[in-house]
Amino acid sequence: AMTFSSDWTVITVLLLTLISAVVFGVNVLSLSIISSFGLAAPCAVGSMGLLAFGLDLPMAFIVLYVVARLCLMRRLARRLYARATGSPLPRFEVAQRSIDTATVGSGDVLRATLLTPKGQPGPFPTVLIRTPYGRDVEFGQSFLVEQGYACLVQDTRGRFGSDGQFVPVKDEVEDGAATLRWLKTQEWFNGKVGVYGISYLGFTAWACAGGSEALEVNACVSVVSQSRVRSVVFIPGGAFAIELAVLWLYLVIRILVNVGRPHVLAYTWLRGKMRGLPQSAMNWLPIKTLDTFLLEQPLAFIQEALAHPEPHGPFWKAADVLCSFEQNVCPVHIVSGWYDFMLTETLEDYARARRTGQKDVR
Repeated sequence: AMTFSSDWTVITVLLLTLISAVVFGVNVLSLSIISSFGLAAPCAVGSMGLLAFGLDLPMAFIVLYVVARLCLMRRLARRLYARATGSPLPRFEVAQRSIDTATVGSGDVLRATLLTPKGQPGPFPTVLIRTPYGRDVEFGQSFLVEQGYACLVQDTRGRFGSDGQFVPVKDEVEDGAATLRWLKTQEWFNGKVGVYGISYLGFTAWACAGGSEALEVNACVSVVSQSRVRSVVFIPGGAFAIELAVLWLYLVIRILVNVGRPHVLAYTWLRGKMRGLPQSAMNWLPIKTLDTFLLEQPLAFIQEALAHPEPHGPFWKAADVLCSFEQNVCPVHIVSGWYDFMLTETLEDYARARRTGQKDVR
């Protein structure tokens, strides 16, 4: 439990949160820009502070946890997280290092950050997280390591530290299997692996659970995600989900890729603002030139996905099904919500598991 003095620390940070909400209040996209200049904490506070005010206490602690992490107040952050979730206090400090992992494609090296309990010899049960958003982003890996797990957070092909060309979803089954094969050779790995992810990271988790090394996976946790991808882009009836596509492509292809280069990121963001992006792209016609308008270059995978939207088109044939349920699938915990736009297909994943005779579906 937190002491009285610690609670006063929390109250102080909350007051700073509310002040910053007035001074630094910005939208989420602006936050991603300004954070590269070392102002992440006040901007995160500004974006979330008003939300924290009036919400229940656990949510306020979650907000403060994020702020504390951004301020590099790690010990306070860990205590805030435990206070908010009712979870156990950390058992271990976290040690981390960058490593080269599997080699895929024509010699492309996938790079990752390995986090392990500090001072512990191992080997460890391991959680694999594969992401196109940068392996320095916190997805919960620190909490897992503090409880005794190892976590391998890997940049997907063509993103940040990893070699190759990024084509959304297309290579995730192959690369997930290659990473699992590589993992089996590591001395710090004890043979037990779980895969976990939210949204796109859930896609990569499903890809591991449904790939050629699926029997090596002991558990999978998919959060607001699904095992099929095409139905995210083309909603029931066949309409193109343009709002989702515009926001995701603009953030991932244009903005996040420049996080390590603040001046380029700022220029890109300001240039986009002058053109009314990303909002103006949501009304752009014809859709087949959307990539050129939004990203200032045509991208082959977008052209293929739009020109041949059918499930067996040249792009979707390799980029739709991540887990077919045709073989035994590891235990999967599926998390969604009634207002999640992936809910329909998430429920269908559950139904597929029942239809194909997977064990202990409940």
